[in-house]
Amino acid sequence: MTMRDFVTTRLGLIAVAIASVTGPQAALASQEAILALERLEIGEFCAETSFLDGYATPVDANGDDRPDYVVNTQLLLCDGSQMMFCGSAGCTHRVWVQRSDGGYDLAYDGLVYEITFDRPDEPSFLARGRGGDTRVRLASVGPTAPQPDAAPGAHGPFSSERWTYHPDPVPHAGVADLEGGALWLACESGSIRVRYTAQWMFEDGAISDFVREWDRDYGLVPTFAAVGREIDLPSSVDERANAVAADELVDPAGPLVEILARGDFVTVYHGGSLEHELQYPLRGSSAALASLRAACG
Repeated sequence: MTMRDFVTTRLGLIAVAIASVTGPQAALASQEAILALERLEIGEFCAETSFLDGYATPVDANGDDRPDYVVNTQLLLCDGSQMMFCGSAGCTHRVWVQRSDGGYDLAYDGLVYEITFDRPDEPSFLARGRGGDTRVRLASVGPTAPQPDAAPGAHGPFSSERWTYHPDPVPHAGVADLEGGALWLACESGSIRVRYTAQWMFEDGAISDFVREWDRDYGLVPTFAAVGREIDLPSSVDERANAVAADELVDPAGPLVEILARGDFVTVYHGGSLEHELQYPLRGSSAALASLRAACG
């Protein structure tokens, strides 16, 4: 039996225990379940872990009176480091929501400074990030309302640890980096539009004049490199999306989507400039992009 199988079996037993007890015993069982789930989340990255006080904080995320949890990875020692899952955009936070059977669903996984549940009985919270406060609706307790007026590059919160798929405001899948940038693909006219951002692209929350001039004078031709393949993707500044977007739509079954669904990471080169080289993880991309392909038709 692998360690993951062992922990999964253990989680099943804990869920039964949670469903069968109340009071302090239930709280202890819930805490144990969350820490077991977290070990699964971080086990790939950390050989030795130590959870500090406050790592998992109980909340009522959706008004059902069951103990849910907010996790702040800044309160984790991963191989001796307390900043393994942190960057300039904050630290990875997760929200775990308890089901009626005692198990837990991951309702949020994103890079922020702080999470505040400020609206009782509503499954949403304020996420404080580098750009200010954002209202986030929990993914596992009901679909996010469509946003017909959203900009074409609008997207849901991304994790810096794995790719996630979001059905609204348009189907899209993506991932964040530890510096607050992101890479995401969205359905458009039966195909896919690729967009990405990086910390160095911005000044006062908007695309910098430097990037605009680069686009105007030389053109942006990022090279996506993964699993031994390199693909050039001519792109331009997308002012409405506040990002760089591919000039042409890509085939959901084409080579770019194929390499993004494989491997450990993708590197994005901008000519020979090491200063502007980007790297995004590909963990979870296969499942997220499979959902996106199905949604794009």
